[in-house]
Amino acid sequence: METLFSYEEFIVMMKKYDFPVKSEVISAKKKIFEENNDYVSLLVSGVAAGYLKNRPKEIFSIIGKGFFMGYSKVLDNNQEFIDYKTLSDCIIYSYRKEDIQYALSFSENYGFQYFIMKSVCSAMFDKAILLHQPLRHHLATVFKNIVEILAVEKVEHVYILPKEVTTSVIMGYSTLSRSSFYTQLLALREAGIIEKNNNCWCVDLDLINQLLAEENEHMKVALPT
Repeated sequence: METLFSYEEFIVMMKKYDFPVKSEVISAKKKIFEENNDYVSLLVSGVAAGYLKNRPKEIFSIIGKGFFMGYSKVLDNNQEFIDYKTLSDCIIYSYRKEDIQYALSFSENYGFQYFIMKSVCSAMFDKAILLHQPLRHHLATVFKNIVEILAVEKVEHVYILPKEVTTSVIMGYSTLSRSSFYTQLLALREAGIIEKNNNCWCVDLDLINQLLAEENEHMKVALPT
């Protein structure tokens, strides 16, 4: 493996200790795990979304392969405050909480804690930053977040989102009102920053970064000295 402490290495490490793992394929639009279980689930392939339990219609995070769901139970024995549902068919590996705690108690495995927490915290950080973006470029930041979260590969000059990341999914993640969402969506399309091709959104991340950089410079100039 090229990257140490990746989710692939985590799978190898747990197998080395001969810990049991439940492997299952969960079809699209299904809940990933039930309440009050003692398992942590690893998304091995596919795309899923997290919904706050007290705001079930709003997408809190979009997640891809390598994301650990229910990891808070390992840290403090609290129940997860997010429900995860599949957007596409997904392969899920589930491990017992106690087995993960045991494996991570060894010093040579400490790096996995950083890798896992970085993934979990990044989803929360991205959402928090999103809520404080200038309104007129809010949707541009949404597309940037999704490309980076899912580690979408570049094809020629654009990043092609999975077809399961539909317009309605993007709107649910954005927290924008319907009118603001479609106004900004149209503006991004007219600027050639995004386009729809074969039911997939294609994103020119270079143009988005340029747009956001120009906005930051504009904000600096606008600030009183």
